[in-house]
Amino acid sequence: MSVLATPSEFDSADRPRPKRWTLTQMERFLALGADFGSVELLGGTIYEKMPQNDLHWYALSSARRAVTTVLGIERTEVRMPLKFSEADAPEPDVSVLSRRTSRPGPGDVELVVEISDTSLAFDLGEKAATYARHGVLEYWVVDLNRREVVVHRGPVGEGWTSVERVGESAALVPLAAPDATIPAASLMRTEPDGTS
Repeated sequence: MSVLATPSEFDSADRPRPKRWTLTQMERFLALGADFGSVELLGGTIYEKMPQNDLHWYALSSARRAVTTVLGIERTEVRMPLKFSEADAPEPDVSVLSRRTSRPGPGDVELVVEISDTSLAFDLGEKAATYARHGVLEYWVVDLNRREVVVHRGPVGEGWTSVERVGESAALVPLAAPDATIPAASLMRTEPDGTS
């Protein structure tokens, strides 16, 4: 068998380019009845969201209760699309807003929580960069496999000045409520009765 050509022999202009989307284009398609399924827009790319298994759903319910208890139901949203820009409209598992609005933008978001059992690389990569790029002050990734929370603070460009892993025995102090604590274990309960 002979090799006719290797990829390096072709100019990158010969390769198909992915279609970049804007939030406006996506909303127009949805208004026309397009069914994208469960997706979010990051960096102009439409990503299909991972399906929720029981482990993820129970942890999401637990995290919502824990965050709501400390920061209030009127500020806490679950899976609400955030409208950061024409290229970025993430849909985090839990978000805490500084004010009630139907189209929260970057200045409205104080804390984002993502539950991760199968999407850790994506949550710590593309999503972390997106939240930093738009100035979200604090981003928590609940790593269900390691039983840790990865706490991101101090967004700079597409990175963070502080990234710390804390175990399930730790107590988290959200920047949005510096006098309150949220037990890390309360963000990762994986049974319907609240036990882990």
